[in-house]
Amino acid sequence: AIIPVDNQNPTSKFRLICYEPTSTVGYHTYELISACDSTVITITPASDIFNHPDSVPQNNPSHLAQIPFNVTLNRGETYKLFSAFPLTGTNIDVVSSGVNVPLSVYAMFPPLFVPDTADCCADMLFEQLLPIEWWDTLVPVPILPYCTDVVLRIIPAMDGTDVFFDNTYIATLNTSSMIDTLIDQSIVVHASKPLAVAR
Repeated sequence: AIIPVDNQNPTSKFRLICYEPTSTVGYHTYELISACDSTVITITPASDIFNHPDSVPQNNPSHLAQIPFNVTLNRGETYKLFSAFPLTGTNIDVVSSGVNVPLSVYAMFPPLFVPDTADCCADMLFEQLLPIEWWDTLVPVPILPYCTDVVLRIIPAMDGTDVFFDNTYIATLNTSSMIDTLIDQSIVVHASKPLAVAR
């Protein structure tokens, strides 16, 4: 689904949730697209990001992990970044003071294996990420009839997030941690604080 601009929060915050590419198939790619002029964005990468021939704009400087940097975009402009390293947990914050400065963030992955222990077959993944303001404490995860196992990756919005599958306690997560697991039946993920669930 594509999120309409009018439905995005003016002070959007994003945290990337993704799967790592295998070493033989390429890099993670992320695109940030601004819907208005003079949108200032702070990016704090979880891992090093680097200049790539397909970077937008071209000749983007490389940036080290955990070192915040700012990007300014006008309406319709795109910032595209690449990494060969895990970027789950990267923070993207809109810091503009404008009344209406929505930002769209897209994650695009080369063919990869989910989970990474799979022998076959690699999948292309493309998704628009939800701002943290849209995350919830209650996430139903259904299993469709043709699925035998579903891979879940869960990350929290805040430190000290208690996570439960149905009524069973699973773990307490901080923003630097996550849960990777397989489920074989429908569950409801609920938590003490908002979280994101990728499947």
